Order: sequence, then C-alpha cells, then structure tokens
Amino acid sequence: MLKSAVAGLPKDSDIVLYCGCCPMDHCPNLRPAFRALKELGFTHVRALNIATNMQTDWYAQNYPTEAGPLAAAPAVSMNALERSFAEGMANVTLTGFFTVGDSGETHEDRYTIGKITKIGDDLWNFDASIKYGTHEFKATVQVPVKWAGDTPVLSMENYLIKGQGVYSARILVFNGMYAGTWGAKDHGGKMFGKIVKNE
Repeated sequence: MLKSAVAGLPKDSDIVLYCGCCPMDHCPNLRPAFRALKELGFTHVRALNIATNMQTDWYAQNYPTEAGPLAAAPAVSMNALERSFAEGMANVTLTGFFTVGDSGETHEDRYTIGKITKIGDDLWNFDASIKYGTHEFKATVQVPVKWAGDTPVLSMENYLIKGQGVYSARILVFNGMYAGTWGAKDHGGKMFGKIVKNE
C-alpha cells in the first residue's frame, strides 16, 4: 500500500510520516515505513513526533487538518466467525477483575465497547471506554485479533495508556466471557470477567 501511495512522486518530494494511534517512540509502523521510503530512493522523508496520540497532540490542540485526495479504503471482507464476533462485541461492557503479580487479590475493571471494526487481515479497531480502579479514558485501539479455532484472541502489544505506561495483553473471548493475561515492563497479572450487552 505504501509503495502504491508514492508511485509516480518525484524522489525529492517532501514526505512526512506520522502514526496517530500511539507514541512515536513505541510505534511499530514508522520505522519500517521510513526505511522503505529511503530504500525506494526518496530523499526528503521526515517523521512527525507524536508524543501521545493524534487526538491528544494534534486535534485537541486545534492544529490545522485537511482532508486530502485519499483513495477510498478497500472493503475488508469478513467470514462468518468474524461477522459474529463483530456483532457480539457491539455495544457491550466487559465487567470483571484483574490481579497483579502472584497476588490473589482482585481489582475491578470495566471496558465499554461501542463497536469493533475489522480494518485489515487480523487488525481491528475497538472504540472503547476503559476503566480500571479510579482511572478512566476513552480510546480507539487497534488490536490484532488471532483465532484459536473458532475462538478470537485479542493480542494487544505495547499499547500506551496515557499517564500509566505501556501495556500488552492476550485476551480470549468465548461464550459471553473473557479471560487472559496482561503485562507491563516490570509487572503483570491476569484478567477475567463477563461480556454484557448494554441497554
């Protein structure tokens, strides 16, 4: 997709790369894109430093935006399992608990999901409001979803929670329940609960 987007551009074109979903220093997308453009011979490639995410660091600051002449995104096909997953995770709340380390003590957490949208082969957008303990924030999170047979497994990797840190998780979803593990740089634990349709 990147190669087709720049096909026909002069090699001295000014190209600015940015990724709006996560901090620049944790972004898995920018470095490969930058390297690919350099290998294609482009000489004026720069990266925009997004410290947190595009919403916080650009839109919320009322910086200028402009809709460019982008091609329509290709339709992403879904099989029957994926359609069922999308329908089952629309307008729901995941209510449950998490643990920290080896402790058996549980702490409440809550994830309200407006909708999920498949945007790539294994990649989905989750429009969510996340609450754990006294902390709450809203985000659209891009999450790879893998399949263990007929069971979806959310595979979040190095996602920044503003003011809290960078977290990873593996969460299995089945029969109206979820369970899995979460981890940060130096700690982690388990998480589990039920999935309920919102009124």
